[in-house]
Amino acid sequence: MRLGKELAEALELNRESDISLINYAKIFLPAYPKREFELKHKINGIVMLGKLDGFDPKKRIIGEYKLGNTKWSQRMADKCDQLTFYETIYYFKYKRPANFLWLHHINLEGQIKSFITCRTMKDRYCLLYRVNNAWEGIKNLSKKFYE
Repeated sequence: MRLGKELAEALELNRESDISLINYAKIFLPAYPKREFELKHKINGIVMLGKLDGFDPKKRIIGEYKLGNTKWSQRMADKCDQLTFYETIYYFKYKRPANFLWLHHINLEGQIKSFITCRTMKDRYCLLYRVNNAWEGIKNLSKKFYE
């Protein structure tokens, strides 16, 4: 988590890091016109907020950086809830899908793999079903706590 935060700050502020892997990642990871971009929209009465690592509004591209030893695969990128969440907000806010979702992974040895993926209406509605259930659970728990 600390490395991810360090990478986000180095990319957003365009500054050098004390960690050589972060400086390496800054050079070789793809850049986006918008970084740490807040995407917010109310869906079914629930305000959903995502903070995109990278965003290109003209090309409609959402980019996500992952840093660490998790061995990401295309299948994992295709199932990544975080990207589904971001793309769902995007879809309902702008009334069209993002053109591309990119997941860029850099492991601790400096190897970079990028995966392109997309989401379907089924993916979006499955996620919204889970979000709605979680929101109802939160409201019920809050009622019990404050009664």
